Amino acid sequence: EAAGNETFILACGAPIGSSIGIADGMRISADTAGTWKPQFPLPWWDWSTLPCLFAMIRNNLTRMPFGYRWWHNDPDCLLLGKSTSLTIQEVKSAATIIALSGGMLLLSDDLPALDEGRLQIVRKLYPVTGVTAIPLDMHASDEILPTMLRVICSDEEPSSYQEHSFMNEKVAAQLSRNRNSITMAKGLGKWGCISISNWKNRNVTASIPMSSFQILGDEAECVTPHGFHAFSFWNQSYVWLSSQNSSTDRTQRSISKNLGPHESEIFHLKPVHNKVQFIGSDLHFSCGFEVDMMISASDYTTIKMKKLTRQSGHIYVSVPLSQHQKIEVKTSGDLYTAHYMARVSLKDGGLLCPQLNIFVYRIPVTVNLNGCPEDGIVAIKVLS
Repeated sequence: EAAGNETFILACGAPIGSSIGIADGMRISADTAGTWKPQFPLPWWDWSTLPCLFAMIRNNLTRMPFGYRWWHNDPDCLLLGKSTSLTIQEVKSAATIIALSGGMLLLSDDLPALDEGRLQIVRKLYPVTGVTAIPLDMHASDEILPTMLRVICSDEEPSSYQEHSFMNEKVAAQLSRNRNSITMAKGLGKWGCISISNWKNRNVTASIPMSSFQILGDEAECVTPHGFHAFSFWNQSYVWLSSQNSSTDRTQRSISKNLGPHESEIFHLKPVHNKVQFIGSDLHFSCGFEVDMMISASDYTTIKMKKLTRQSGHIYVSVPLSQHQKIEVKTSGDLYTAHYMARVSLKDGGLLCPQLNIFVYRIPVTVNLNGCPEDGIVAIKVLS
């Protein structure tokens, strides 16, 4: 009461239960450090409470659901500097957990001293989404920590609790999902986003069941006749996945990747449609929260990036084209010669388009904040 409503109270090391209703933000993890496990002179075996990155990740994974129920999660700061002993894979794993916690983003490095490669990592987490991921294998993993986190990405507005005059199981389930759904710009569609991590000290082949993305329910047969776009964020790679298997086989299918020690990857899985689709980018881990607007009309599509900070990178777009069609691309008003990086040929494009060709393009985009009307805009025109 003495602090007032305009003051943000961040509790660090405070009793969790006693701070409910008092703290606006809460540190939910042990102290991070520039090592994976505690090092001398600290006892190396006490990795659960002493400062180290492993302890920070462990607490964040188990306490992540507190976010936006009780307070803003404080996952502790993201350490980027090469003065630490952390590998680039460990730094990206820490960034992955912090991003999917949906809470605050704190830095304690000397930012001018960071090299561009490590500085780019934190840029991919901004802006924060305010959405907390769900650990999928909290009690099912053979590892000591959960390995999979999921958020749903959708351009549909989530329901508001105030809109419901009653509370039943169906409403409760919907509200729970909305807490874990990132609201995207209209036109981006709906897809699943799951991170997969390897907490072991050796290489492993990690797998995510496709059914875990929660876009493969009873409606799968009618909404995914053309398969799926699968995009890995940190690795910046794309692959098309078929959906022509039986429903029994499909529930057992998975996306696999070889992960090094303490490495993480973020996968996005989106149904393929016969229209221009935004697949992903190297600008934001969510592969969509960086987009302000996407409008498609007939043979013309406009993608406008959010203008929050100066940035440059690439977006990945799929475009369905017939045999004699090609595209013209303008980025920030300048013509760009686009070359496709992947092509998928489908035979079920319908009566008017028996041969459907999906082309995936990697297109540069720049936000200069220079006041130019075309700044940060990618325009795609289909030419016959």
